[in-house]
Amino acid sequence: MHDSEVSISRAASMTKATPRALRIWEARGLLSPAKRTKGGQRLYSRENLDTISVIRALQTAGYSLEEISSTDEGGETLLHRVLRGDDEAIRVAHLRITDKIKQAEEAAVVLLRHLKDEKQEGENE
Repeated sequence: MHDSEVSISRAASMTKATPRALRIWEARGLLSPAKRTKGGQRLYSRENLDTISVIRALQTAGYSLEEISSTDEGGETLLHRVLRGDDEAIRVAHLRITDKIKQAEEAAVVLLRHLKDEKQEGENE
């Protein structure tokens, strides 16, 4: 194993994924097949770790694995467009994430308001 290659458990830990997810993504063709040791253990390179991080970011943006792996008219997946730096694909994913952040902030305000209302009702009783 080279210093730049890590085990599946280390790759999962470093990218906040699970070993099971990495196996699924590999089986779906989203993740290049990892190298293997003589004993059959998967090894992941820096490039693999970057790909895993992009998959996780796209999932955070709300994309399903189907959307991430579906090909466009040119035969390219969303994942590959982002990995090669396609401005439009990255911009749309970024907008989806910022929209999710805005929705989360709005939900937090509602919950805090409810908490304050409950405390005030308890004090008035």
